[in-house]
Amino acid sequence: MSFKQSLASGQVGESLIARWKRRQGSHVLPVYEKANNDYKGPRIFMAESAPVPQLIAPDMLVMGEGTFLWIEAKQKSRFTWYAKHKRFTTGIDLRHYNDYCAVEAETGLPVWLMFLHTEGTTSPYEIKNYHAPPTCPTGLFGNQVSVLQTMEPDHISYEFGAGGMIFWHLGQLIKLATLEEIYGTEPIPTSPVANPG
Repeated sequence: MSFKQSLASGQVGESLIARWKRRQGSHVLPVYEKANNDYKGPRIFMAESAPVPQLIAPDMLVMGEGTFLWIEAKQKSRFTWYAKHKRFTTGIDLRHYNDYCAVEAETGLPVWLMFLHTEGTTSPYEIKNYHAPPTCPTGLFGNQVSVLQTMEPDHISYEFGAGGMIFWHLGQLIKLATLEEIYGTEPIPTSPVANPG
């Protein structure tokens, strides 16, 4: 998948999650790429007293009834079967995760990682080579980064991404919504676009 396709798929996931939160009564402020399109992602410019001058911003700021929280939204086709531990996992770029932990610590606002998994059929490669179950969970799963920090991640891999990726297993995430709840009145796509990021 090209960067452009991956970006487009990710933005669809962000929009779906934002719309789901709005149906729940929340207000959503999306955080967009800076105007110069340097593809570093949106940044939060920190107070001069902060340990670092800037951090990668989560995708959206959600507010309602006097509460505020950040959401980092990821859309992926399916969970990955991690053969070593024999369980389904999902994850994000390790450097981004570290920044989101710092965003929560510095702003005092909760940061939630949310993963929208849309395909219920396990990867044929994982079924054949790792004896994975034929079906995998779908829906919106997530947890607050301060909670995830108290858990041992399922694994960290430096084979993917510039700085590695961190993964959690299904049992470390809360199921927040079904696909039906996320898509609302729109039909659920039968062949979703994968987003590896």
